[in-house]
Amino acid sequence: MDWINLFHFPRRIYERLYSFCIARPSFGTCGKALNIKPSVSVTNPQYVFLGNYITINKNSVLLAIDEDRSGQSYSPHLEIGDHVYLGLQVHINCANYVKLGSGILVANNVHISDVNHGYKEIDSLPFDQPLQVGKVEIGENTWIGQGAVIVGDVKIGKHCVIGANAVVSGHFEDFSVIVGVPARTVKRYHFQKKEWLKI
Repeated sequence: MDWINLFHFPRRIYERLYSFCIARPSFGTCGKALNIKPSVSVTNPQYVFLGNYITINKNSVLLAIDEDRSGQSYSPHLEIGDHVYLGLQVHINCANYVKLGSGILVANNVHISDVNHGYKEIDSLPFDQPLQVGKVEIGENTWIGQGAVIVGDVKIGKHCVIGANAVVSGHFEDFSVIVGVPARTVKRYHFQKKEWLKI
């Protein structure tokens, strides 16, 4: 039986206790007011560095990869800034460097990864090949829409909008609206006109 039911704790109190007493001490660093749901999965939390006022919703996964099945070792650094909200079932993989700046809003079912599986050796399974490792940086105050996939070697500027179901790879400037498969910039903020303009 789940001890939450055994002791009749209200779920909100249980989640706060979990965030403060169980999850918090295991991270590399952790700021104040962490709200992490008990169903969140964190692998190698010592490589995960959290700021202040972070919410990580149900069934999300933070995966810091320090070794793959081929025996290759990695030194992951997964960093999340202040005031970041991760929706339901957000999956973040990191074998090298993933940074989410402050003020980022991430919708449900988003996948963020600095790695791809290798495929060059046609006589080997993808799982048994070394990972292809990049670096992911997402600027502050960015909004990432439902189902977006951000993978590989990616740099997204600050105050961007990532459209729902976009597949994002490459570098994008600040104040951009990024949509599509593969993702491209369709709008950028014009400071003189004070509006978002199509490009």
